[in-house]
Amino acid sequence: MNVNPIYEECVKACLACMEARNVCYDACLKEENVKMMADCIRTDRECAGTCA
Repeated sequence: MNVNPIYEECVKACLACMEARNVCYDACLKEENVKMMADCIRTDRECAGTCA
């Protein structure tokens, strides 16, 4: 199946974004004061979901 290169690049960028947000999410959860990171965690999850 042939995929339009523009769509392929878009999918790759979205997957890279999702992975970066998940890495940040995981790092936030390891912080000493997780409550302080709540907004960052929420934003990371929303962004990762959108990218997925």
